[in-house]
Amino acid sequence: MNRLFLTKYSILFVLSCIALIGIALRFANSDLAPHNEKLADRIAEKSEPQAFPATTSQDVVIKNSEAVAAQIRQVLIESADKLVDLKIDVVERGSFTERTGESPVPVAFKQMWMHASSAQVQIVSLENRNEEEWWTGFDSIKGPLTTGHLSSLPGYKACVDMSREIAFANSMIHGETPEGFYRTVHSVSQKPRLIFNLFVPLFELNKPWISADRQAGSPVINAICRLPLSAWHVVGDEKQADEDTILVEIDQHDTVKIPLSRHEGTLNFTQVYRVWCSRKSGMMPVRIEQSMRYGLKGRDYRQEPRADGLALLVYEASDFTQFGDVWVPRIGRQNSYQAKEPSQQGFDPDSIAEKLLAEGKASFSDELKLGYGYEWRILNLEHIDPELNLWFEPQAGAEVINMDTHKRSVQGDTVASEKYAARERAVEASVGQPVPEFPEDATWLNGAPLSWKDLRGKVVILDFWADWCGPCRRDLPQLRALHDERGINGLSIIGLHIEGSELTSIKKAVSDHQLEYPICIDVKKRLKPFEIEMPLFPGEFSSQFGIDSIPHFVVVDQHGIVAASHTGSFEDALGIARGLVKEAK
Repeated sequence: MNRLFLTKYSILFVLSCIALIGIALRFANSDLAPHNEKLADRIAEKSEPQAFPATTSQDVVIKNSEAVAAQIRQVLIESADKLVDLKIDVVERGSFTERTGESPVPVAFKQMWMHASSAQVQIVSLENRNEEEWWTGFDSIKGPLTTGHLSSLPGYKACVDMSREIAFANSMIHGETPEGFYRTVHSVSQKPRLIFNLFVPLFELNKPWISADRQAGSPVINAICRLPLSAWHVVGDEKQADEDTILVEIDQHDTVKIPLSRHEGTLNFTQVYRVWCSRKSGMMPVRIEQSMRYGLKGRDYRQEPRADGLALLVYEASDFTQFGDVWVPRIGRQNSYQAKEPSQQGFDPDSIAEKLLAEGKASFSDELKLGYGYEWRILNLEHIDPELNLWFEPQAGAEVINMDTHKRSVQGDTVASEKYAARERAVEASVGQPVPEFPEDATWLNGAPLSWKDLRGKVVILDFWADWCGPCRRDLPQLRALHDERGINGLSIIGLHIEGSELTSIKKAVSDHQLEYPICIDVKKRLKPFEIEMPLFPGEFSSQFGIDSIPHFVVVDQHGIVAASHTGSFEDALGIARGLVKEAK
């Protein structure tokens, strides 16, 4: 999330950072929304504020900045470790997509029960909560989620338990049956997949069921804790909104050095976080900004704050309460900004150097606009029993999907489960058989219609996807790269879009992802006389493979024979395809 990872001295990174330099400035230090009095009644009673040890007086901060930085970082990491065995109710408002015009701001109410190695969550999302008190009107439930809640509570329900062989499960209401009760879809996996946005700092940090390399959907305070101590530098004491704080500067990457052409030497720059840590609230950050530091002719220059307080990224937190001995911000927000009109001029390090030498400071005045905005309010925070069971089983009649094997069944219904098994056997049966021809009346993008006669002698990866499918989009960049390198890797990529989407929507997805390989759009299957049973994706081409989940990948060898058919497993399909190319050489 607005965190840049640099391959050392990478030209691509340099250019992208430079684009940011021209617009980099900080978010307004605007007042947070007024404190909701009702929150105080529902959260653990505040203790008297405990001051940070006196060893952080200004003289010592300057003399022992390394030790103070280590102490602050350790406080944050230890706080994250202590935030377990609790229930948290939080309302989040905003999203990590750029909003335009008067589009509604999404709101999500989240109830989470959390142990050190297990957790569960319910998320109810709303798309039209624009009213002033967007955090009100939500009801908390007593106790953790159980099987009985799965069809009676709205939204997304998930649990994870690292001690189980099947470690993850989620459940969503799928639809109402003729008998009048709700059917649920239940997914399970051996891998911990509890990846969702709980936009409260430190709650996700170092939890084993959260991906350690996760960036999007995580507060920046979690990101700074993961940066090594060598990146932390104490600047000194500083007032922040009338609060006594210690200002810490944290390098996001190694310093980049760019040779100058009109001057001697290099222009050095480092993208940094500037973090104001509150003395009275256990050194928790009350504000974080993304900024820049420059070096020229042996002198350092820090980016000057703008009069309007804007920047690329700003995190703010307030209304701290003690939960045990951890200080928790009950109200917070995080915004990012970008230039309204990005500069069309190329990056000129000499011009920046000349400005630094002439003015003695680095400052920028681009007009900025909001990129994304996120804010949260904690409604309830309480301890739970460390032995509380946070796992829930699927209900009878639930459609169960194993995300590791992509096999489906119906809980407690052997007849329905056998229908799914028959489809899976159809997928397996296609392997070793000649690949069926593409539909004659299919629409093709990025070129003329193809036949398998045209493709004979080539190893082909067919990607069954849809413009609305999030997991499908995840693989598109790699598929695009494989197509770009087809002369080297010997692979041909063909996208097979399933039937049912509008052509304009498909074309937009192809354009947005810059796909240049052939795209075939499946057509609706023509039913044979008396044929009733239909696959989940009833396209003429996809139905011949028994596909009922996407993304799905089919590998076809040089002789037009199906060599593999995998749902969701792109790496497996790619490995088989590369093996076929290698064998042919």
